[in-house]
Amino acid sequence: MKELKLAATLDPDDPIDDYGLFALYQRKGTLRQQRRALLDALEIDGRNPVGLFELGVVLEKEGYPEESLKEYREAKLFAMDVKGDEYIDRRGNPFEIGFVRKNVDAYIERVAKLKDSKECKK
Repeated sequence: MKELKLAATLDPDDPIDDYGLFALYQRKGTLRQQRRALLDALEIDGRNPVGLFELGVVLEKEGYPEESLKEYREAKLFAMDVKGDEYIDRRGNPFEIGFVRKNVDAYIERVAKLKDSKECKK
C-alpha cells in the first residue's frame, strides 16, 4: 500500500522518479522491482546509457544473458553519442556516464563468454 501512495506522487513524465525508485529497490535487493522501475524510466527516455546499462545488470543477475547483452550493447552505443561526461535527458536530469564508458566492454565480454559457454553445453 505504501508503494501505491508513493507512486501516486511521482511525475509520470520525469524518468528521474523511476530512477529514484530503482535506487531504492537496488538497496533492498529486489530485482523484479528494479527491472520494472528501469523499464518505466526507459519507456520515457530510451536513450539513457545509464538506464540501459543498469537494466543489463539486472537482466544478467536474473539469468537472462542474451537480453542483458542487448542492453549493454545499446548502452555502449548511446554512451558513444554523448558529448562530455554527462547524459542529459529531455527533462534536464544529468546522468554521469563515466562508469558505463569505462566498464561496458568488460560486461559485454563477460556475458558473451557466458552465453557462448551455455550454448556449447547444449
